[in-house]
Amino acid sequence: MHIRIASESDAEAIAAIVRESFADQARALGMDPAVNPGFFWFEDGERVLRDMAEGAHAALGFID
Repeated sequence: MHIRIASESDAEAIAAIVRESFADQARALGMDPAVNPGFFWFEDGERVLRDMAEGAHAALGFID
C-alpha cells in the first residue's frame, strides 16, 4: 500500500470519495443541496480546494 499527501490536483477525487461515503445517509435523510448545502454529500472539487487553501490536509491510499 502506498499513502501520499493529496495535492490540489486530487480535489475532484477527494470530493468524489466524500460524496460516496455520505450518499446513503444523505438519501436516507432526504437531504437536499438547496436546503442543506453544507452537508458532505454535496462536496465538490471547489470546496475541497477552498478547504486546502484554509489549511486542510488529506492523504490518499493506493493498493500497489
